[in-house]
Amino acid sequence: MLEDIVQRFPAAGVADDALLRTGALLTAAGRYADAIKVYERLLADFRENSNQIDRALFRLGEVQQFGMHDNARAMLAYERLLAEHPQSILVHEARKRIRFLRGETL
Repeated sequence: MLEDIVQRFPAAGVADDALLRTGALLTAAGRYADAIKVYERLLADFRENSNQIDRALFRLGEVQQFGMHDNARAMLAYERLLAEHPQSILVHEARKRIRFLRGETL
């Protein structure tokens, strides 16, 4: 149903939110590769007109870290969040996760 919203109303203000929720559902279902594709689609298609980009980057990092166990890609997503959205409320947690992935003591 969420995909239908995105397909039928791609310019609607809720399309990016529908993709974010779709990614969360796919993650919960253990379909990590599909969740990554959805988050990457949100990042590519809604880059200029979405206030969900920081959340998508953070969730992409989470899926990479905890679902796919790809720490290098997780760090890239978290670092991108820091670079592109320094005012995000997720910055502090992203920094903590980067430090953890690097093996630094917290």
